[in-house]
Amino acid sequence: MLIFGAPFRYYQGWGILDTMGEVLAPMGKKFLLVGDAFVFEHFGERLDKTFSSAGLVSVRGLFNGESSDSEIRRLGSVFAEEQCTAVVGVGGGKAADTAKAVSILHNAPVALVPTIAASDAPVSHIAMIYNDDHSKKRVDHMRYSPWCIFMDTEIILNAPLRLFISGIGDAVATKFEADACRASGARNYLQGRQPQTAAALCDLCWDIVRRKSLEAIAAVKTGTHNEAFEEVVEATTLLSGLGFENGGLAAGHAMSSGLTMIPSSHGSTHGEMVAFGILTQFMLEKRSQAFIADMLDFFRAVGLPTTLRQIGVSLPAERPHVRAMVEKICTPPNIVFNMPCEITPDILENAVYAADALGQ
Repeated sequence: MLIFGAPFRYYQGWGILDTMGEVLAPMGKKFLLVGDAFVFEHFGERLDKTFSSAGLVSVRGLFNGESSDSEIRRLGSVFAEEQCTAVVGVGGGKAADTAKAVSILHNAPVALVPTIAASDAPVSHIAMIYNDDHSKKRVDHMRYSPWCIFMDTEIILNAPLRLFISGIGDAVATKFEADACRASGARNYLQGRQPQTAAALCDLCWDIVRRKSLEAIAAVKTGTHNEAFEEVVEATTLLSGLGFENGGLAAGHAMSSGLTMIPSSHGSTHGEMVAFGILTQFMLEKRSQAFIADMLDFFRAVGLPTTLRQIGVSLPAERPHVRAMVEKICTPPNIVFNMPCEITPDILENAVYAADALGQ
C-alpha cells in the first residue's frame, strides 16, 4: 500500500514568529513551550506576546538539552499540572523531539518552531529518544505528523553557520537513501510503499542543495537575506523531511545513529555524522570514482566532513569502537538493511574505512 504523510501546515518567512499565536489558536488555549534557556532569553518576550495577543496562555517548560525519558517525563508532568492542551517545541532538533514525545505522552497536538535549520527533524512524525549519555536509545512515533512548523528565516539567518551547514549534510542524504529504499523495496517511515511524489521531492531537494548551497552559505556568512537562502532552508527542512519520511532511510542514517555510540563523536552534529554516513553508503553501493570525486569536491566546498577524524573519531585507536558500532548497526531490523546489497558487520566496517581513506 502506498502511503504519503505531511504536516498540516508549514510556514516559512521573514519575521513570522510574531504571527504564530493567531495561527496556532485552533490547537487549543493553553500551550506548553518546550525550549532551553537560550530560547527563552532571546525569544521569550516575543513568544509571550504572540500568544497573549491571540488570547492564548503559554507556559514555559525549560528544556535541559537532551531528549531523554527522564526529561520527557519531567516536562510531561508540567504539561499535566498546568492543564495544557497543546505543545510547542522551540529551538533545535532535540527540543523538537522532546516536544513530540510530550505530545505522544498526552495525545496532544504539537507545533514546532526551529531556531536553526540544522536538520529535517521538525517535519517528521518521529521523535528520537536518547540516553542521558547522548547515545541513541530508540525512535518513538506520533500518531500523525506535527500540526504545523514555523520557520522564521530572520532567526535562522542569524543562527550559527555550522548548524546551517549541518542541515545541508542531513539533506544531501535524502535522495540517495530514498533511492536505495526504492531499489530494495523497503517501506517508508509510514510503513507504506514509497510514492512517486516522495521520489520527486527527494530529487528536488538534492537539486536545490547542489545548486544553491554555496550562495546560501555566503548569505549566512554575511547576514544577507536572499532567495538562495530561503530555497535552501525549504530544501533542508520541508523537502528533506517529507523526502525521508515518505522515501525512507538507509545506510547514511544508520551510520549517523551508530556513531552516537562512540563518545568522541558527541561533539559533532547530526548532519555532520549523516554526511560521513552517506559517504559510507556510497562505498556500499560501489559508486564510480568520478561520482565519489564529485561528491567529495562538493562536501569540501560546503564544509562538510569527509573523514572520521573530522567527526572526532581517531584511528587506529578507536577501531574497537568502530567494530562495536558496525556490529550494533547490523542487528535487524536496523535501517541499514534497507540497502539493496548484502550487509554484514565486515562489509560495513570495510565501507567505513574505505570512505575515510577516500575522504583523506
